[in-house]
Amino acid sequence: MKLTRDAFCDLRNEAQRALRRSKETPSVLICAGTGCIAGGAMKIYENLRAECESRNLPVYIGLKHDTDEEKSLHVKMSGCHGFCEMGPLVHIEPMGIMYIHVKPEDCHEILEKTVLGGEIIDRLVYRLNGVAYPRQEDIPFYKKQHRVVLENCGTSDAEDIEEYIAKGGYSAFEKALFEMTDEEICRIVCADKRAEEKLDDLIALAKAQGAPDNVTAVLIEHE
Repeated sequence: MKLTRDAFCDLRNEAQRALRRSKETPSVLICAGTGCIAGGAMKIYENLRAECESRNLPVYIGLKHDTDEEKSLHVKMSGCHGFCEMGPLVHIEPMGIMYIHVKPEDCHEILEKTVLGGEIIDRLVYRLNGVAYPRQEDIPFYKKQHRVVLENCGTSDAEDIEEYIAKGGYSAFEKALFEMTDEEICRIVCADKRAEEKLDDLIALAKAQGAPDNVTAVLIEHE
C-alpha cells in the first residue's frame, strides 16, 4: 500500500489526539539508558508492572486510554535522561517527580505513595548542598540545559513509534518524501562544498548516461 501525504497526516493527527488523552493518565517513565539498565532498570519495570497487576490496576503500554471511570497507569521505558550517575531513574508525570538510585524493592512504595497517593518519597529525591529537588525541571543539572535534538528524550517511550510521530517524529522524512526531489535530498546530505562539487560531477555523469530524473541509483553505483 502506497503511503500518501494525507494518510501520513491522518496517522499523525490520530497519534496526537491519543497523546493528549494519555496525558490525563498518570505515567511512570523508567530510564532505559545503558547505565540505568546496568543498575537494574529492567527489574524495576517488571516489579512495577507486577505491583500494578496485584492491585488489578490497568497498565497501558503506548498511548492507549481507558475510560475515566477506571484508575489506570502508563508504564514506559524511556530513552536516557542524561543523569546517569544518579540512576536508575524513575520519572513520574504529571507531577514531574524524579526519583534517583531507585531499586526494584522501591516499586511498592512508589506506586502506593506517589502514583496513587500523590506523596513524595524524600529518600529517593535528589539533593544538592542540603536542598531537595523533587521535580526534575528544578534539578540544577537540568535547569541549565536547553535541549534541542534531545528535547523529548526521557519523556517518551523509546520504542513507541506512535508517540514519536505524535511529537513530530519523521517530519523530515515527510518533507523529503512529498516535497523534495532526489537531487535536493542529496545536496542536503552532501552539505560541504567539496561534496557538492563531487555531486555535480556525478549528476552530470548520470545524465550523460541517459539516467531518468531519479538519479539516486546511479549516484550510489558510482560512489
